[in-house]
Amino acid sequence: MARRRLNFQYDREQDEFVIRIDPEGLGIFPEETRGHLREANKELLLAARSFLDRMIERNEEREQKGSRRRKVQVTRTESEPAAES
Repeated sequence: MARRRLNFQYDREQDEFVIRIDPEGLGIFPEETRGHLREANKELLLAARSFLDRMIERNEEREQKGSRRRKVQVTRTESEPAAES
């Protein structure tokens, strides 16, 4: 069975449209199209980087504020076995 170089798929449940391009299949596109695909890939990676950078910043901000721990009273019911030490 021949491998598909370009695959279009619509997922109704997720309401998303997916385009898959086999890297070996890029040769079927004109050079201008390949250039746009390379730039789109770069932009996607930059977007992921900015998202990850922001998540790291948020974690660092939380660490600097210190943890907000509080004491919680835990009681064991009779149906629960005692934990072994």
